[in-house]
Amino acid sequence: GVDVMIEKKPGRIQVTELRTILLLEADFNQGNKKVGKLLMTNAEKFGLLAPAQYGSRKFFTAIIQGLNKRLTFDILRQRKQQGGLVSTDAMACYERIIHIAASLAMQRAGATPSVVHCMLDTLQRLRHFIKSAYGTSVKYFDADDCSGFPIGGTGQGSGASPAIWALVSTPIFDAMRRRGYGGFLTCPITGEKVTFVGYAFVDDTDLGVTDTSIWYDESKTNIFDAIQESVRLWEGFIRVSGGAIQPDKSHWYLIDFEWKEGNWFYKKPKVGDPKLVVHNHCGEYEEIKQVDPSEGRRTVGVWLPPDGTNTQPYAYMLDEVNIWCDK
Repeated sequence: GVDVMIEKKPGRIQVTELRTILLLEADFNQGNKKVGKLLMTNAEKFGLLAPAQYGSRKFFTAIIQGLNKRLTFDILRQRKQQGGLVSTDAMACYERIIHIAASLAMQRAGATPSVVHCMLDTLQRLRHFIKSAYGTSVKYFDADDCSGFPIGGTGQGSGASPAIWALVSTPIFDAMRRRGYGGFLTCPITGEKVTFVGYAFVDDTDLGVTDTSIWYDESKTNIFDAIQESVRLWEGFIRVSGGAIQPDKSHWYLIDFEWKEGNWFYKKPKVGDPKLVVHNHCGEYEEIKQVDPSEGRRTVGVWLPPDGTNTQPYAYMLDEVNIWCDK
């Protein structure tokens, strides 16, 4: 396989900032695409995908996931309900999937052991060459450089990787839901009760946590403790599948309200507030930055401040339009 490293963001040429694309033999990758399509067809047919996962699926788009988040913020504001949203970013999503996890997920969706073996055994035996403007490297990387241990990952560039990640991430969402983590909302107009673990588009996942007193006689736990435990559990499940969280590219909101002279306000982060932490890829605790509810962060392509103001999204869209017009 030939690995081509391209810029994720224009001008960011540091090695750690580049995206590695694995170029596979065309006939092998054509087979991967066929397998990926059959896996997703079976998964959709038999309901094997988590409702929270919108990535890699037909008729599911990033912008609808953005709308789901906006509606969640709106309902929390309408009901003045405590909540939290943690936007997590997974490191090198496809490149870190453990093959045992991939194999089990694929077979659960109907892949035969022979098909799984053909794909994963080939990936484990690959020799990885680096291709740049100066040509293809003479030296290569393979399993021998890992003391003979098989190389993991399904490859950013494999036609089956999107389907495999959707299948690998589903049991994680299911496990979170079974343990009672997620958001619990009651729609203000219809009274319909809604539950969700989070909002995911491929590896970008927003975990939702709410005050459950709206559903139960009393809250299960302090809202911050619930957010911290939810993130800890999510990171643990991601790590078991081979992945890792990038705390420096993640952020979180605490949505809570206070009243002054009959008027309500969003509570702002204060010095001395508890810090949300999570294990990084080295297994060390690292803080996730808390963001003021009035500040948006770009996720799934849109800016969404929890307080519902449109000043920041409008300014961003105006800049994009001006750039387009200039071109």
